[in-house]
Amino acid sequence: MKEFGNLNVLKPQLFTEEEEKLAIINTMTLDYSFGSIDVVDNFVKQNGKCKPWISIHHDYLKSLSLSELDAQAAKAKPFSLLMTPIMLTGECNANCEVCYTDRKKKPNELKWHEIKEIIDQTRLLGSRTIYIAGEGEPTLDSNLFQIFDYATEIGMDILLFTNGLLLSNDELCRRRLGITSVEFVERIAKAPVYIYHKFWSTDPIKNQMLMRLTNGYSLNYSKFRINGSYINIPTGLELLLESLPRERIGIETYVEKRTAEEVLNTIVPFIEKTGVKSYVEPLIHSGKNFNSHEFDPDFSQIQALHPWLVRQGCTRVAYIFAVHNNGYATPGISILNEHLKLAERYEDLNIRNSDGTIKDLHILRHTHPFLIKNRYRISGCLCEEFNLEVANKIFTYNG
Repeated sequence: MKEFGNLNVLKPQLFTEEEEKLAIINTMTLDYSFGSIDVVDNFVKQNGKCKPWISIHHDYLKSLSLSELDAQAAKAKPFSLLMTPIMLTGECNANCEVCYTDRKKKPNELKWHEIKEIIDQTRLLGSRTIYIAGEGEPTLDSNLFQIFDYATEIGMDILLFTNGLLLSNDELCRRRLGITSVEFVERIAKAPVYIYHKFWSTDPIKNQMLMRLTNGYSLNYSKFRINGSYINIPTGLELLLESLPRERIGIETYVEKRTAEEVLNTIVPFIEKTGVKSYVEPLIHSGKNFNSHEFDPDFSQIQALHPWLVRQGCTRVAYIFAVHNNGYATPGISILNEHLKLAERYEDLNIRNSDGTIKDLHILRHTHPFLIKNRYRISGCLCEEFNLEVANKIFTYNG
């Protein structure tokens, strides 16, 4: 079982088949122990393509006495997670037309002591990667450097996605962080950070349009020499290439109708020649792209880039604990909170207790029906499927 069709991804998100297998088996065991027997039974029964080892483990679980099941659950608990996605601030300095988030800064965004508690609890459950995609631009979050320092202290890896604006624009970086772009990259280099830099186009004007940059915000470009010729790349990406090992650098790019040809003919060859990693994404119909197919690539474009695409048969929903920046747990990173509100017992997804402390996340993960049900949707892309289902319900209701 592999999470990605394309395995040219950064190390902190690439797990072996055995690691994934163990985390999924242990999660099944814990769900059974907490009483979600019907969910697990239905998953195995209805999934005709179920891996043999899943069926074998399911038969084993059914054979256990209650005391034996409790004993197995105790052994499974410390090895049931692999990754902790924490969505940082909703604030963003770009306005990308295909952004999968709502870009809204929340009044109750996670504070540092809450982020630390999430990391501490999930680390005890086996997580070794802090996944920072951001509901906006994560480099704008005031907690970022504390996350860097704490991950260094406890030996966890950080997976960071950025649009690169602060890395390529000294004025913006000084204004926001009080340091230069070079100094920011130096901070990244010293921490256990693996970073995906947005790279949608080699044309600065086209990129300005795709990211809808206004009010003086600009992604500066540099000439990068490769194989005897030059290519325009974001200046922040150039700084990363100068300062970090290639295995810690990745390119994030979207495949949509305006970018597909350039991704295939220019950006993918750049990835191959430089040896960096890649996160080549098909569109997610969420955020500003919710229920809109204006920018969908055609079949031939998808087919040509298919070997490079991620999120093909995503299994990570089975072994993550993800939290929105407003403190609500979610089964999928790209499920908007406004859609999450449609979930049964939505308020129970809040990881905060009434006194401001953080709930036992292990118990929440294995008792909330929405989290349990959706983590067994591991045959496709949960986020895309969920958003399309929501769009269909809204359309049907309005129609």
